Amino acid sequence: MVYGIGASIVIIGALFKIAHWPNGTTILAVGMIVEAIVFFISAFEPIEDEFDWSLLYDEIKKNSLSSNNFEAKLSEKLDKMLQEAKVDSDLMSRLGQSLNKFAEAAKGLDVVVDAAGSTQKFNEEMLEASAHLEGLNQIFKNQLEVVDRNVKANEEVALNSEELKEKMAQLNQYMAKLNEVYQGMLSAMGK
Repeated sequence: MVYGIGASIVIIGALFKIAHWPNGTTILAVGMIVEAIVFFISAFEPIEDEFDWSLLYDEIKKNSLSSNNFEAKLSEKLDKMLQEAKVDSDLMSRLGQSLNKFAEAAKGLDVVVDAAGSTQKFNEEMLEASAHLEGLNQIFKNQLEVVDRNVKANEEVALNSEELKEKMAQLNQYMAKLNEVYQGMLSAMGK
């Protein structure tokens, strides 16, 4: 609100100055001083630590993947998948044991039956873990798509800002030409 009020005083002062109305210089000077004070004070405003991107990108809201809770949810899902797949230190030790049994099975046929049973159970657990990892890969794929869309949106913003910059330069040129014509008219009227 303060920025808007300060800017409006500057604009009114500029209007008075351009139209050569009384006190135009004073009003413009007051507006410029007010605006300078506003900008000086704004330098002391606190800066937000992290911007909430979900305010700009609906994809983040829809997927509930805001930067604040994404890592927690991802960690939660990974923990849950590993628990469901029963992938833990016990499984890894059982894998080592199964491999040892398999090596021993090559020495004797009587161990083959035990190794086959362990291998079948291990294969079932690995298939289940694989299915859960596939789900995790899908989550990461979705995240990459969201990031890709954000990058494209940022590129478009950059392109638009370049175009705006060019238009502003062109406007400045037109204003300079208009000022020259205006000064010529003032000079002609003054003589």
